[in-house]
Amino acid sequence: MAEAQVIAAITALYRSDDGAVRNEADRWLEAWQASAEAWTVANAILHNPASEPEFTYFCAQTLKTKVQRDYEELPPDAVPQLRDSLLALLLRFGKGAPAVRTQLCLAMAALAAHLPAAAWGEGGVLRWVMDRLAGQPPDVAMSCMLELLTVLPQVRRPRRRAPAPRARTSGSAAGPRRRAAAPSAPSAPPRTQEADSRRISSRPERRAAFAAELRAVIPDALNLLTSCLSQPGETVRSQVLESLGCWLKLSGGDELPPGLPDSPLVAAALQGLGVDGTFHASVDAVVELIWVTVDPRTCVPNGSMTGLSQHLVGQVMGLRPRFSVALRKAIAESDGRDGGGDDVDDEFDDDEEAVKGMARLFCEVAEAYIQLVLAATPDVLPPVEALLDATAHPDHEIYSMSFGFWHKLARQLSIDPAAAAAAAQPPGSPVAQGSPAAAAAAAEQQRRREFFRPAFEKLVALVRQRMRLPDGYHSMRSGERADWRRSRHAWGDVLTDAAVAMGETRALQLLLVPLTEVSQAVAAGREFDWKTAELALNCVRELGVLHRSFATGEPLLEQLLSALPTLPSTPPQLPYTGALLLSSYAEWLGRTISAGHCRDLLPRLLQMLMTALGDPQSSSAAAIAIRDLCDCCGQHMAPFLEQLSALYGKTLEAGAATKAAAAAAAAAAAAGPAGVIAGPVLNAAQRSAAAAAAANNAAAAAGGLHEDDVHAVIQGVTMALTRCLPEQQLPTALQALARPLLAPVQAAMQQFTPSLSAGELAAQLPLFDRLATLFQALGEQRGAAAAVLQQAWPSIDVGLQRAAGDKSAVERLGRVLRYGIKASDRACAPMLPTLLDALPARFAQTRHPVFIYTVSELLKVFASEPAADGSMGPILAALLGSSAAALTTLQAMDDQPDLVDDTFLLAGRAAAYCPRMLLLPQLLPPLLDTAVLGVLVQHREACRSVLAFLTRLFDPGTALAALARQPGPDQASAVALLEAQLSRVGQALVHVLLGGVVGALPLSRVEDVAPVLQAMLRLAGAKGVLAWVTDAARAVPDAALTPSDKDALVAAAAAVVQGNAGMDGGCEGLEAALETVSDLARRNKRAMRAAQAALLPPALHAQLGLA
Repeated sequence: MAEAQVIAAITALYRSDDGAVRNEADRWLEAWQASAEAWTVANAILHNPASEPEFTYFCAQTLKTKVQRDYEELPPDAVPQLRDSLLALLLRFGKGAPAVRTQLCLAMAALAAHLPAAAWGEGGVLRWVMDRLAGQPPDVAMSCMLELLTVLPQVRRPRRRAPAPRARTSGSAAGPRRRAAAPSAPSAPPRTQEADSRRISSRPERRAAFAAELRAVIPDALNLLTSCLSQPGETVRSQVLESLGCWLKLSGGDELPPGLPDSPLVAAALQGLGVDGTFHASVDAVVELIWVTVDPRTCVPNGSMTGLSQHLVGQVMGLRPRFSVALRKAIAESDGRDGGGDDVDDEFDDDEEAVKGMARLFCEVAEAYIQLVLAATPDVLPPVEALLDATAHPDHEIYSMSFGFWHKLARQLSIDPAAAAAAAQPPGSPVAQGSPAAAAAAAEQQRRREFFRPAFEKLVALVRQRMRLPDGYHSMRSGERADWRRSRHAWGDVLTDAAVAMGETRALQLLLVPLTEVSQAVAAGREFDWKTAELALNCVRELGVLHRSFATGEPLLEQLLSALPTLPSTPPQLPYTGALLLSSYAEWLGRTISAGHCRDLLPRLLQMLMTALGDPQSSSAAAIAIRDLCDCCGQHMAPFLEQLSALYGKTLEAGAATKAAAAAAAAAAAAGPAGVIAGPVLNAAQRSAAAAAAANNAAAAAGGLHEDDVHAVIQGVTMALTRCLPEQQLPTALQALARPLLAPVQAAMQQFTPSLSAGELAAQLPLFDRLATLFQALGEQRGAAAAVLQQAWPSIDVGLQRAAGDKSAVERLGRVLRYGIKASDRACAPMLPTLLDALPARFAQTRHPVFIYTVSELLKVFASEPAADGSMGPILAALLGSSAAALTTLQAMDDQPDLVDDTFLLAGRAAAYCPRMLLLPQLLPPLLDTAVLGVLVQHREACRSVLAFLTRLFDPGTALAALARQPGPDQASAVALLEAQLSRVGQALVHVLLGGVVGALPLSRVEDVAPVLQAMLRLAGAKGVLAWVTDAARAVPDAALTPSDKDALVAAAAAVVQGNAGMDGGCEGLEAALETVSDLARRNKRAMRAAQAALLPPALHAQLGLA
């Protein structure tokens, strides 16, 4: 009956045309797979000769999953039966049905991960299977053995060579980049089928033991694979090579037999590179052979493998003629020519995947043997030239493989010679500046850079070709343009690597050659080649991340920046790129002007940017450049303040904010006269005329300038003023700067009725956003920020009242207030009573968490002043109490994560800055009750805010320390209240925290739980917390955690109580113990559900899926 139900469900899943039926079948089968009867039913269907292929595949997959995840359900006497059944099924499906056979082999590999080698007999699982396949038909035995040999080593894979990070560090290269570097392509595609040990619910010690068992049988596995080579057929040989790669990867270069270099397996792998049917498997195997000849972490060559390394490099480099033919064909096709024409050799005809395989081999050779490449001798040139060929290929998947090597090589060539000399000395041996060792290291580094300079110059030429704007760029769709720009940025990273390796000045010289040639051509009367000019500017712009490496007053840069204003303003792509180049070198220019150079350049550059700002296609780059120029050269802007002021006024008349506000004003004029401040009553004709005029003015004013561009100009002009004006002139100047921002906001808020529509308010929000940008740019000008905030507050408050039903609008208006408070700091003290009166009222009106966050900003600023207690204390209690009352269930918290986040951010700041306001009998108990429940909220930031609050509250070095620094008459009662509340909720809190650790929270949250437990243990470990941890651990069923697992957790907690948590007071030991407990409990659903059910309140079981 059960088999029939399963077959019916599988049939519905695969064959029904009704989506609802398929979904119901899928749910039913998922529940069935989790049941204990799935073992026997799946096994029976697989053994049934009449079962159809889709039934057998589904049941094989089920059996594999059961072995991986639910092995602990089996009684001990059922394990041998399962093993024998899996073998019988393998033999049954040994011919045909490869998908079923793969699933069964994965199940056998998972069983081996659970079952110790001793239970299989001498030789472990490998010998056990070999003995039982010995009497079977050769074709069946071969297919089963090779499949198992392929999946078995993948059960436990070591973490190996980590890819080099693409992001630059601040050493010789110039600090952090302004954009993220593009990731390089992976060296190898992932396996389609692998018995990943993370999917297998074995215990950590069993995983380690199984890894050791597998490594111990590597020689036996290689011998078995060698014997399989005697079987005919490319299919068998391909399977052998695939399995060889898996075992080599498992070894990590260790546990290999000494005769490996002369093994027939190595010969077969290299011979397979010349056979189409085995090429791809050979590539995988050769890649792993390459990496076992070096230390995979440091790339230091293994001396005993020198002969094999040389042989591998020679064979791989022998593929270069094939790759060169494919490269010429690909370039011809990319250029629109016939790839099979007379100009391309047809001796080889490799498909695209084969070309990728060859490129992969070139890249793996170069990366693995990079320490040998760094010897900089003539015999290392072939791999470097092969990488240049790979980089020249037009296919993204091929050329991007080479990026990692160029970055690693450039990084090695840019290492400080003194550091290199120190690294070459024995530990503890200092290297003095100017010592012979340091001098020798510097000379060697320079020799290497000179040796590789021609290769990097070729690389620069290749990169330059790839970064040229395509002919059809302007006709591309927006998505295609975005893809091309991303590709250009990735090539820019390679260009930067080349500049670091060959020297920034030399790279700059090469990149400027085309610009010089364009200039000479124009002087000779030929047409201006704007694409070549744009390409040169963009390439130099990419080097802007290295601007600190260029000398102050570098003549080449000075000449280039001087030439920028002379370039044509059309097409707009040229001024666009020129503006971005100037933005990249704004800091260098500021440094250079301060040193007395380029003083006459600034006005011409500003004029160039203002012109570019008027073109919609170049305005975004121009606005960014204006902002960065004002930021980095602001102290030199005093002579140009009038020019900047005019630009500021003109810019404020443009953008979406002006257009939207004017259109809304037009609509308001057409609608009628009623407003907060009454105006003249207009008749219908007058209102219509006013509406039309306002709409026309709006359209004309907005022009093509984007609102983001307006914000960039606001930032730039504000920063210029704060950097170049004397301190006594700043308040007046900044007030003048703020006035045109405040006026439209104030006017807009005055004209609106109490029944302001959402559309009318939305039209005004961009005006408020401009104020927020002004506050962000004011920097340390606290007084000016406070003055602007005081003038803006009435309008902000009107907007908040009108926007009560619009969460997005409240968020944006609250953002203005928040930035205003941050910019004002203590200077906004005169506004404190007004704000503390209004913010709770607005929160009560909207229930929006932005008001809680804003109060937390005020708390951070003023909490250290006891005089603020009388005004802030009641507000804090009211807001936290109101929020806690709205968050009484876990569902309510999941529905309002922002409220949870901001509530406990405020509570956490109160615990850190003014615990005297928090440790009150009417406030702390309900807040703690909410926090205990909030530990389990799934939203990451909300949960982390709850945990951070609990840590600050209970950590003796935070809340109690702050209380001691601000003694008062109620200090003793506050401490007593904290201890009493810990006694009240502590046991439940410990259970909930551990419930989160064992699965109710994501695994990444364990590191946030550990500090809470540590704080509680440090505060009152001997007074009950340690006992609660012990009780909670013992409550977990032994099926989830063994007694020894629980003892280890309790011991880590006891170490915290005893003061042995670490030299810095951290909780490394406790965190490690919690991570182990989490790993053990999450190893399968059965253990995880049992642990959670034992720790979490029954009232939450249904919501958490435990019922």
